[in-house]
Amino acid sequence: MNTEGNLELEGEVIDAYTQEKIAGRNIIIQGLVMVNKKLVPIEAGHLLTDSSGRFSFSLNKVKNAYHYNFCLVGDSDYTSANNKISLYNLKRDSKFLSFSL
Repeated sequence: MNTEGNLELEGEVIDAYTQEKIAGRNIIIQGLVMVNKKLVPIEAGHLLTDSSGRFSFSLNKVKNAYHYNFCLVGDSDYTSANNKISLYNLKRDSKFLSFSL
């Protein structure tokens, strides 16, 4: 994977109904790169929310990726979710990310 710089990310995962933060949630991050006119996901990292449902992560930005998928892994309590975020919005909101399940 070719990378180009870092981006410090901070945020939380919350329950969509109770608004409570969810601890121990696994998130897979993929950079989306255009190959033959198709967006191809390139794994950029994975993280786990802490006991308070928050996370901080240093993302190595994928070269030529202008969008990122944040794939929240499901389990018996929550279905999986995929959040696509543009690099522009990711930079703008890097310290205030919030995902719902």
